[in-house]
Amino acid sequence: MGLAYPFAVVKPGGIDGIVTLDDINRRLLMPPTRSVPHPVGEFSRGPLVPSAHGPGLSGKQVVGLTKIHTQGTGTITIIRTRG
Repeated sequence: MGLAYPFAVVKPGGIDGIVTLDDINRRLLMPPTRSVPHPVGEFSRGPLVPSAHGPGLSGKQVVGLTKIHTQGTGTITIIRTRG
């Protein structure tokens, strides 16, 4: 498998005949080799804050935890910390 350099001009014939645009498109459209964590639904990781009284992402004490449900299936979590 050849390399495509990001700053080289890639022509339909490829760089020195190694990589063509079809090869690059095929690689971009390939399914991932390992599973991708899903950001929504039952596979959601959720915020790393178990409660509004535990340590936050930065290690500071959490003083407020607000969860806003969006129109779709996502949520926005606002974490307020002390200090």
